[in-house]
Amino acid sequence: MSGDGMSGAGMNEARLSSDGLSRAGLNEARLSDDGLSRAGLSGGGVSGDRLSGGGQNEGQWAGAGCPGIDTRQIPAAVAAMGAKIYQDSGQMLIAAREIARLLGERYIRLPLDLCVESRAFGGDIQWREGAPVPGAPLFTDISHLELTAARPGDAAATALVLRCAAMAGAEGERIVFDISGPFSVLAALTDTAVLWRGLILSPEPISRALGQIADFLADYGRAAFAAGVGVISFADPAGVFAALGQDLYTRFCGEPTLRFLRALGLPRPGALLHLCANTTGALASCRLIRLTRRPLPSPRPYAEILFDRAVTGEIGFLGGHCLNLAAGEADSFWAVELNKNIKK
Repeated sequence: MSGDGMSGAGMNEARLSSDGLSRAGLNEARLSDDGLSRAGLSGGGVSGDRLSGGGQNEGQWAGAGCPGIDTRQIPAAVAAMGAKIYQDSGQMLIAAREIARLLGERYIRLPLDLCVESRAFGGDIQWREGAPVPGAPLFTDISHLELTAARPGDAAATALVLRCAAMAGAEGERIVFDISGPFSVLAALTDTAVLWRGLILSPEPISRALGQIADFLADYGRAAFAAGVGVISFADPAGVFAALGQDLYTRFCGEPTLRFLRALGLPRPGALLHLCANTTGALASCRLIRLTRRPLPSPRPYAEILFDRAVTGEIGFLGGHCLNLAAGEADSFWAVELNKNIKK
């Protein structure tokens, strides 16, 4: 979080607010204006309570107000703790608990590091307002795009966060664990212009790299569940449907995301994945997922809906709402079914 934009908070949809969208060629104004906030929310159709493969208009779509970035403010008391909250698992847990207390949340959010996944692949960082953000791109030529990463429990950046999650889980904390999608991780590692040109001119190395990242993230997610995490919150903010179009989005964002989701081993008791509202809309528009609306007897905080469903293990994936909206209550949720006809 940073002093006024959650630039080091690691709070899911917001994890792009200062985490190297310069790497992705997408500035904040573009995202909050009309990129992510309407990605995948047009076209297709709705039949009854099932979203068969398109979006809905903004009045119908539960997550339509999601800005694509986290606009909440970091508590000054946490900002004053300095860099140690990103470098020590115990201090990270203290910071996460303080954030939850000050925001009135009954769960903690991890990680605090905006670029933890890219760091696991050797990504450069710089310190901005006391928080690590991606630095110089690791790759400036697609022909040199060769990724190497340790397993999540061995890579320093992800291992630190997993240790923190295990400490919290052992003490009975409820945890929302934020994971960035494959395209966003690659965008943080790669020169912007090189990546976007490469989507057209050199697609195979990029697809191969995205597959590697998806597999790593699946290992990371399974390790998080094993550490005691109840809910993973997933977003791929650099993969903007409106900027890429359906074909490119499907190949470079949607299919790697499905590869990641399938490998998590859900549903199972005690574990659930929440899809960011914008990611949900984009995947549905590409017919990569099917959504079923499940009404509730009365409105409840969305986070409570997630944790309740995680306990039962009846549903593996939920989407369509935003954890970061100020009005956090929902009178329904969207169960997500992965399209079995898409290649693995």
